[in-house]
Amino acid sequence: MRIVGIMASLLTILVSAAPSASAEPKQLPKLYKGAATDFTGRALIREFPFTEDAGSRDIACNQRINRVRYRCEVSFGAGDVGFKGGIKVRYIVKAGNRLGYRYALRVVQTNYYCIYGLDNPREECQETVRKTGNGYA
Repeated sequence: MRIVGIMASLLTILVSAAPSASAEPKQLPKLYKGAATDFTGRALIREFPFTEDAGSRDIACNQRINRVRYRCEVSFGAGDVGFKGGIKVRYIVKAGNRLGYRYALRVVQTNYYCIYGLDNPREECQETVRKTGNGYA
């Protein structure tokens, strides 16, 4: 009898110590097209500082991957060098439960002087740039 009483009280303690629904992490908010475009612009400025004042910078976030992730196409130039590629941005939860974003970019850098001025094959004048990073929303 005594063992049954001890087991019952232990079960009561375990049930009351179970985490409540409010202790679970909250669902990330939906990433909208405007926010994805903004995060993509911030990522470009962070990785390529000369794009901050670039008039030739184009960003198109037209492909939603899921509710918190977008794929954006970018293109920009600097002198004889052109950049074109894609960036994936998504929401994350950073330290202290702060909302942030993470990005992964893959951009092909093309030197047009190398192609048209020096008559080299396109493959010799291109370089792929891959970078990742994050920031606060």
